Amino acid sequence: MDAHHVGRNRGGIAAALADIRAKTIVIGISSDLLCPCAEQRFLADKIPGAIYREIISEKGHEGFLTETSRLKHLLQIFLEGATQQE
Repeated sequence: MDAHHVGRNRGGIAAALADIRAKTIVIGISSDLLCPCAEQRFLADKIPGAIYREIISEKGHEGFLTETSRLKHLLQIFLEGATQQE
């Protein structure tokens, strides 16, 4: 995981993220120390048209495995909106 660098040979991280054309939602978990919300917000800021949502949880990085009902809710809203826009 540490060897992966999305910006390598692409003009840097911001340039690589700017090339993403897919409809994108970035979801942060408030207590996640492995993938902090600040980093998730950076991704959402650099991906054109991306939206950022945050789940308040005390589960840390495990939140993406344990907060399934909240994740499902956010993804349903996102996917329904994406379908209506097409």
